[in-house]
Amino acid sequence: NPGAIQRDVEQVREDPGAALRVREAELKDGRTVEYFGNGIKGESGAAMGRIWFFRDITERKRAATELAQSEARFKAIYDNAQDGILLVDPETKKFLLGNAYICRMLGYTAEEFAMLGIGDIHPADALPLVYREFERHRRGDRRVAADIPVQRKDGAVLYVDISSTPIDIGGKRRILAIFRDATQRREAEEAVRKSEERYRSLVESTTDYIWELDEHGRYTYYTPAIAELLGYEPDEIVGKTPFDLMPPA
Repeated sequence: NPGAIQRDVEQVREDPGAALRVREAELKDGRTVEYFGNGIKGESGAAMGRIWFFRDITERKRAATELAQSEARFKAIYDNAQDGILLVDPETKKFLLGNAYICRMLGYTAEEFAMLGIGDIHPADALPLVYREFERHRRGDRRVAADIPVQRKDGAVLYVDISSTPIDIGGKRRILAIFRDATQRREAEEAVRKSEERYRSLVESTTDYIWELDEHGRYTYYTPAIAELLGYEPDEIVGKTPFDLMPPA
């Protein structure tokens, strides 16, 4: 930036004894330097000259730019994630940051989360389990804890799967916890369980002979009615093939 440097030179000419604060300049080869100057006065107090100091700060600027870009990418992911994210102090178990999704999920503001800790967002009767799981996450023994109950600000309870990873921020160890709402998964699993119960109840109460074979032709299931037909209990037939039940030739 020749113009800026020229202005500094003109300022020095007008006041040779003045100190010049630190400035930055871009060189033609792409490097960045910072510079400043101090006037030198003789015994009489008259200005005798000036000392200029130059320091190459290219790497420092590059590192600062990369850090800013990295932080911007992290913030974009953090703010727009479709999972709740909390940054936790592993020693105090207090929350340091909460993203927008976790605020909507639990009904707290980001400012409120900064005053809360692990014990504040779980039902009281679940805290022993929660603290055990947290210690496993903190030690790195576990990365995902499934079906953990969390309590909203309004008192409603929902279940989440919590995954975590340790990260270092400013030289301090933190835990990044990701909360995924498990409600739909749990509802789907419950629907499948009830469906299987209805199917099993229907099949096991029928007087018809119903069986299931795997790709190798082995029985994997047989209704209890088989006992009346062949005298076998169902678990005696599982693993056999139809040929195993035929009389020898």
